[in-house]
Amino acid sequence: MVKLERVIDKYLGTLIIFLLSFFKKKNKPKLKNKVLFIKLWAVGESILTLNLIKEFKERNKKSKITLLCRRRNISVYRNHKFIDNVIVIELDTVGSIIKSFRNYDLTFDLEPYLKISAILSFYLSKTTIGFSHGIRRLLYDITVKYNDKQHIMKTYLDLLKPFKYKLKTPNELMILSCSVQRMNNINAFLKKINPSKKVIIGLTTTSAETSKYRRWIPKRFAELADKLVEKLDCIILFPDAKSNYLYIQNIIEMMNHKENAFNLAGKFFFKDFFCLVKKCNLYISNDTGPMHISAAQKVKTIGLFGPNTPVRFAPYGKNNVSIYKCKHKPYVNPHLGSFEKPKHFCMEQISVDDVFKESIKLLKKK
Repeated sequence: MVKLERVIDKYLGTLIIFLLSFFKKKNKPKLKNKVLFIKLWAVGESILTLNLIKEFKERNKKSKITLLCRRRNISVYRNHKFIDNVIVIELDTVGSIIKSFRNYDLTFDLEPYLKISAILSFYLSKTTIGFSHGIRRLLYDITVKYNDKQHIMKTYLDLLKPFKYKLKTPNELMILSCSVQRMNNINAFLKKINPSKKVIIGLTTTSAETSKYRRWIPKRFAELADKLVEKLDCIILFPDAKSNYLYIQNIIEMMNHKENAFNLAGKFFFKDFFCLVKKCNLYISNDTGPMHISAAQKVKTIGLFGPNTPVRFAPYGKNNVSIYKCKHKPYVNPHLGSFEKPKHFCMEQISVDDVFKESIKLLKKK
């Protein structure tokens, strides 16, 4: 389904943008009351846009901020004081979106490559801002260069450059909200499985179905988990989607210390993960959304990288580490719509000792 969406967006989206560009009149970005931010893809990248939205709101307190997203990433944007309204766009909500023609004074397109987001910006807003690469730029009133030599959180902040704000680069990501009830449920669960309050280490061993080549070798995850248990007498949590239950169970079956491992695939709602990860002393993840959730929740995080580069997508903030041994160019360039399958499986160059040593170092840090 994801691949199909990308193909439709690439070809049909390009045609639509080309046609609409004949009707586009450039406007200067004016700060007015109704401001829209569009982010339709990727939970991890969605988290990395929050600093931008907060910075804009702090400088334009009278503006009403609306976020247009999908159901898959809506949890990232809910319950933030600097976001006034969240709208979901799916097949069953398109009707209400159609009624919002030119409803916004200013729109930030936060997608680095999707054509549909540029089309929505053009349709919904009087003035639009987006990145300067690709045909999408034809529908924006003002464009900003996508700097692929820096962390993408900073690149999103670059969208504020046209307004001449004096910005300090944040040292950390925005914390994701976690209700008292959800946290109480997590605490009760952890008390049941971890009554002696051992060190808790979380592992994300999977990645999106369309990017399985970002996954570290399952056997090495099992070996790493065993080494951590032997060294720390810790418990290992494997939170994930229900569809990945068997994949994780296979890793646990390869462990010698299965009694210390818990397969939580499908155990909790996605929103509960925001609370669960906060209880971890350390989180180790492939290059995927949970890595950024962990970093946002101020948990010591290790990100494992291969086809993608940590220069852009490292777990952001202090006490976070990226392990990256690929000597080839990045195979994943989302801003170019490029998700090339690697010719070299760089993930296998990361050893168990590499991750184990960094884990012990981080756990010793205060």
